[in-house]
Amino acid sequence: MNKILIQRPRTNDGGLANYFNSLKDKFVFDIVFFYRGAKDWPEKKGYFETVFRIINDYISFAKIVHKKEYSLIHLNIFFDFKGLLRESVFLIISKLFKRKVIVFFRGWNMSTKERIEKHYLSLFKLIYFKADSIIVLSSTEQKILKSWGYKKPLYIETTVVDDSLIKSVSREFLDTKFTNVQNYRLLFLSRVEKAKGIYETIDAFNLLKDKYKNLQLTIAGVGSELDNVKEYIQKHNISDIYFEGFVSGKKKIEVFNNSHIFIFPSYSEGMPNAVLEAFSFGLPVITRYVGGLVDIFQNDVNGFITESKDPVVFAGYIEKLIVDKELTKEISMYNYKYAQENFISTIVVKRLEKIYKSLLD
Repeated sequence: MNKILIQRPRTNDGGLANYFNSLKDKFVFDIVFFYRGAKDWPEKKGYFETVFRIINDYISFAKIVHKKEYSLIHLNIFFDFKGLLRESVFLIISKLFKRKVIVFFRGWNMSTKERIEKHYLSLFKLIYFKADSIIVLSSTEQKILKSWGYKKPLYIETTVVDDSLIKSVSREFLDTKFTNVQNYRLLFLSRVEKAKGIYETIDAFNLLKDKYKNLQLTIAGVGSELDNVKEYIQKHNISDIYFEGFVSGKKKIEVFNNSHIFIFPSYSEGMPNAVLEAFSFGLPVITRYVGGLVDIFQNDVNGFITESKDPVVFAGYIEKLIVDKELTKEISMYNYKYAQENFISTIVVKRLEKIYKSLLD
């Protein structure tokens, strides 16, 4: 049995932590995790404390890799400038000890891509083209790496939905839920940041509120914009908006099960896990063409997807789902089945292990 070392964050918050928490007990391979980074991310520490922790992570990683116990090193890297610089050391260490390495680029910052093309492409290729394989979250990212000259295997993957999260969901439950709708509940579940489209969500909701008195909006999440958002709602005197804070476990299940439409007007993404979770709970989704959604989202099938950030556009899609109950139910059933076949953890782990096996063979 081949032994694989997977580098992941120490924190249990965020999409990457959620990804491996969902998969960790389902691997057939012998998997060991190397934890790096701050345990209390995203809280900031002092400069010297941060530098000391990073150096200590590199030393600890080198000691582990030096033992020759691992056939493959799996590195997870957010594609922004700081992330690429910081994580490049793990790749260099792995290659110094002649280990096979797979790099999974989590998220993709297009301004970083432009900066690399303008100033640092040779350096990027010198370091990251040493990876034996690369995984990305969209065909756009795959095409960029190919255009830069990467010739080794390139895979497109998704994020994941933990099987245990959706045990309460069934086709019968969804049929009942969307047949007897009393109050339409719109759900925004994400970090509460401007770039996640929180203000577009509120404005779209407000455009419909006078016409549809039974429409409600749930905001689940925390973030730097939360206090400003609450002030914005109060200033514009918008009613029927409920804040749930950060949700997980039973509370997340409750929030999804009590909602009817998922809205996510984010400005940029890798592969937004919340959208896959919304699929799994049978929610029609209204979102934008960002990140990996370009590859998996079908307009009028999974819900509605647009290039626009205009609240009027989002309000129109919400109204269409409110008015056309049969369409809403049809999308709900499709999304539930689609997620079961593509995004639950038992399916994703098999695809990931197939990639591991191809490298090890």
